[in-house]
Amino acid sequence: MVILDTMVVNVALPALSKGLHTSTSGLQWIVDAYSLVFCALLLSAGALGDRRGAKAVFQVGMAIFAISSLACGLAPTTGLLIAARCAQGLGAALAVPASLVHGHVEVSEYSTNSLPPVPLIRFHAFQQLVSSHSGNSFPLP
Repeated sequence: MVILDTMVVNVALPALSKGLHTSTSGLQWIVDAYSLVFCALLLSAGALGDRRGAKAVFQVGMAIFAISSLACGLAPTTGLLIAARCAQGLGAALAVPASLVHGHVEVSEYSTNSLPPVPLIRFHAFQQLVSSHSGNSFPLP
């Protein structure tokens, strides 16, 4: 959902340009505000998840992401849309590292001297492969 958000906004750029009467630089900020905040806060949010608990940070991140998505849909001006996209980036930065921890919870059941079962390792490798290429899987004309 978080990665898909970037592609959806790119598809909607012509409609945003007409509906908000914004310039090319305004459209660029609409796209980049999300990515800028998301990338800038991703590592810090992961550390916060380690300190405060992945589940709590994930829930806060998803709540921020959902509320800011609603704000994006209701934004009457380019400035408010950019601010809401920044808030979306914050929510995504909180949710993504915490969501990766949920897949690795089962590994903690094993002692540090033993490896998890091979199917679990394959699952996590596949999960990382898919998530790392999901933004580039469907090129648009």
